[in-house]
Amino acid sequence: MSITFGTVAYKDKVTGVYITSIRKDQTGSSVDAMNEAGEVVQIDRYGKKLTIQVDGTVKDDITALKIGAELTIDGTKYTIDTVSTTQTNTGHYTLSLTASAPWPLETAPAQEQQGT
Repeated sequence: MSITFGTVAYKDKVTGVYITSIRKDQTGSSVDAMNEAGEVVQIDRYGKKLTIQVDGTVKDDITALKIGAELTIDGTKYTIDTVSTTQTNTGHYTLSLTASAPWPLETAPAQEQQGT
């Protein structure tokens, strides 16, 4: 999917902000299982989550964008973790926020119906 920053694709997805960039990540932690010789024999992942960073120019009231508020982008409901704003001497007022969502539950494959 192509993104046209600041216009069509993400227009009005974040209240009060002209979005200039969106970064999506998948994060998690790992744990290594080792054998008696200290060699890694298995790596498992836990604490997996989706994260997003949204940067943009403030156009209206952004008081609703606060830590703990919900934000839905591309059908995923994120919870806002951080909000940073910057005002410059040239009048620019920008915003950067990060948010996270639980890793989507994996759906078990449909069980085959047994014929009679």
